[in-house]
Amino acid sequence: MKNTLLFFPVRSNFNSGYSILVKNDIERLNMSKKCNILYATKQNIFTKLKNLFLFYPSVFEFKELPSFESYNRFFIGDIVLSKPIISHIKKTSKDNSEIHVTLRVHNLYLRYLSDNRIYKAVIRDGLFFYCKACLIALNEIRGLKYHFNKIEVVSIEDKVFLEKKYLLENVEIVSFHNQYINLSKKIKANPYRIIWFGGISSHKVAGLKLFIKEIMPRLLILDSRYEMHIFGSNTEKLLYLEDEKIQIHGFYDSHNLPFNGEGIFINPDLSGIGIKIKLLKLMQTGAFFISTPEGFHGYEENANGNYVVANFEKWFDIISSLRYIQE
Repeated sequence: MKNTLLFFPVRSNFNSGYSILVKNDIERLNMSKKCNILYATKQNIFTKLKNLFLFYPSVFEFKELPSFESYNRFFIGDIVLSKPIISHIKKTSKDNSEIHVTLRVHNLYLRYLSDNRIYKAVIRDGLFFYCKACLIALNEIRGLKYHFNKIEVVSIEDKVFLEKKYLLENVEIVSFHNQYINLSKKIKANPYRIIWFGGISSHKVAGLKLFIKEIMPRLLILDSRYEMHIFGSNTEKLLYLEDEKIQIHGFYDSHNLPFNGEGIFINPDLSGIGIKIKLLKLMQTGAFFISTPEGFHGYEENANGNYVVANFEKWFDIISSLRYIQE
């Protein structure tokens, strides 16, 4: 990539889900020394954006943007960064006809607002204002769509949403780059140990509760050796679900997976928005997991992977059949 300027909302590292996505994009782009990166600064202040006051992280700001006249290629790493950057490009670039702009959309949370199952959860989780920020940005992009040579999304659902609802063009699917995943590593699963691992938020809890209500009782009727373990930040809020066979462990502070990955990890997410970074950890270590197609959003399936991606109604049959495979 020649004379390229890249914009990201967070720095590239392994400290958080979003920073992993940024690291993945930077490595995927295979940048040369002629590329420069700008990161958004965190401003813990209210920011006025088109008559709406949104609190960070709903709105990201860049401070003291340089002139863009020496650049002709731009990569915008978050949808809410697009309007101010495009405006600055138009102001400071020498020849707009030779400009190439790519917009990367990792988490199209705006689709939450049209999903009645999780609309209330979005409000509880504080994503509502981020959705509104995306809505404002998309309405601006619709007016600027010819300034975007390419819009990268992570799934066909995101692509269809942007094309049909916002009439955007040049939308391409770019799944999460699989270079961190080692499909040759496979940990033998304990077929009776069910593990849920990850941070709790309302839209994630919906799938977990559904599993506890509809599948776990059937497994226990089938075989009393089944047990379930729930790990992650804020999972103590689910203590009311705890019983002899369902244990709530709370925050998990270790680089290794719970039980060293020896169990059936479940990912019953119902939303299908954003990339579930916890699956990356499972695929890196070779731990076995089962996920809904919505929960696998943003990844490409591989027949050699130590996992199963299936609709929720098939989970009981799949999990119960693992007893014969493992024994």
